[in-house]
Amino acid sequence: MMMMEDLHELSRELVRDVLDLAEDVEAGPADPEHVASKAEEFIEVLGVISALSDQDIDYRVTANLEEVVHRFSGTREHQAQHTQGPGRLAFDIPSAVLEHQVLSGLPAGQIAAMFGVSKRTIRRRMKQNGLRKTDLYSAMSDEELDRIVSEIHRRHPNTGYKLMRGHLNARGVRVPISRLQESLRRVDAEGVYMRRLRLRVLRRRQYSVPGPNSLWHIDGHHKLIRIERMWRDVYEHALDLFYQIFTSLQDQGTLNPDNEVHLFALHRIFLPLIQQSLDSFRDAWNFHGLRTERNQSPQQLWRRYREQGPMEDPTEVPEEYGIDWNGPHSLHGGTVSVPEVQLARELSDEEVAILPAPGVSLTDALRLYVETVQVLSRIIAD
Repeated sequence: MMMMEDLHELSRELVRDVLDLAEDVEAGPADPEHVASKAEEFIEVLGVISALSDQDIDYRVTANLEEVVHRFSGTREHQAQHTQGPGRLAFDIPSAVLEHQVLSGLPAGQIAAMFGVSKRTIRRRMKQNGLRKTDLYSAMSDEELDRIVSEIHRRHPNTGYKLMRGHLNARGVRVPISRLQESLRRVDAEGVYMRRLRLRVLRRRQYSVPGPNSLWHIDGHHKLIRIERMWRDVYEHALDLFYQIFTSLQDQGTLNPDNEVHLFALHRIFLPLIQQSLDSFRDAWNFHGLRTERNQSPQQLWRRYREQGPMEDPTEVPEEYGIDWNGPHSLHGGTVSVPEVQLARELSDEEVAILPAPGVSLTDALRLYVETVQVLSRIIAD
């Protein structure tokens, strides 16, 4: 990943480019298409800088650049209108397909690559069909956005703005980065500050593969680094809250891991919630932006790959890939056996029906866990 000095240099280059563009516009007639295109690039660079540094960008800067794009795009549209005459035939891009790609969040450059045209052609067609990037954004008030962000934050308290955006996108909620950052500051001001203090930018090896789900060679050391990093994310964003809850229950004497009744109640109430948390993290991960892919999400990369078609000559991976037939045999078959809870006796269907129902919200889980322990203790004692 980028070091901080690289980010500072990128910021300085952005300032120089903005000033150069302003001088060109002031010096005389400027190409509206070029100005609008450069302004859009500046907005994308600001998003990258904000994502890598975890620093908020003044919303007025982005708003001013978006105003430049709007004004010069309007001029560009007016100049692009013409009657049939000499020249090349227009490239046929179905409006329905273009709308689908734009609303899926793919950047203009990627859409252009899919059709084999320039970004300017895609932007012109978007303008002709009344498609704008702002059409992606959901119409909702700050109060509605804060409510959704607060709900996600209660289930995933360690989530920063980048993964929070993945949670929102997975729910079909899309808002500008600036609005999401402001919402997180209102909902979790302390968490935003603490995450800035913990920010560490590391350089990691990058890998290139033909397409999604492709395999590549990776040595053991780096494989362990990748696995440990993924487990850290899963724990921090999906499991840490439950660890804190269970530890607190043990400290209070409400949970005894050697008590089968306690374990049965714990599994009954919390296993569905843990699965919900893992599913939510999975969806957010699939919709969160990847720095090395120009902030495209895994879901967007997969969709682009499917629509562009498979590789010309993909190599089928045999089922025994990765098996060392001459190596030592595993004693455990690569699996972890979780022992089932052994109650004093098996519960009847009528007795199970008496127990509090699982699948509740996290807010009610602690109360229902205690109730389940009490009811189950009475059933076993009878």
